Amino acid sequence: MQVTTIAMLTTNEPGVLARIAHLFCRRGGNLLSVCAEKARIFDQYCITVAVACDDRTLEQIRKQLTKLVDVEEVTVVSQKPYVERQVVLVKVQVRPGLRSEITEEGKLFGAQVADMGASTITFEITSDETRVDAFLKALEPYGVLEVVRSGKIALYKGDELCFKKEFAESASA
Repeated sequence: MQVTTIAMLTTNEPGVLARIAHLFCRRGGNLLSVCAEKARIFDQYCITVAVACDDRTLEQIRKQLTKLVDVEEVTVVSQKPYVERQVVLVKVQVRPGLRSEITEEGKLFGAQVADMGASTITFEITSDETRVDAFLKALEPYGVLEVVRSGKIALYKGDELCFKKEFAESASA
């Protein structure tokens, strides 16, 4: 099974996300991450999902998504070159004398210190999944206590837009 990133432009109505998640469940797609946030247009939302499924299931899901009343546009982002990011908070145990070493490890990966406790450091890193995974692996010897990851967000590289409808409506406004 491959991991595919899908972005949807939806209406801002109660239950939209539940209906979308239910559709993935019914079709056998394994949702790996979900991120939903307001789009540029006030009454629309952008929902980005990472799903593990085969090509046949992906095509069924895509077709079914376009039939949902609240889904205005569906884009399989990972079919073209794209940029992806996720935000991660990671809390690390700090043993005596290692605070500066752990902080330097964070700097090497471009992580910011979000909080410092008496015996912990919490880092924030925004990057793609590969770099985040490498950062977490580098922190393992120090003692990772907690990790919280946002859902994946993604846009096409270059000048191509994921949502033509959103751009057309905002340009005419």
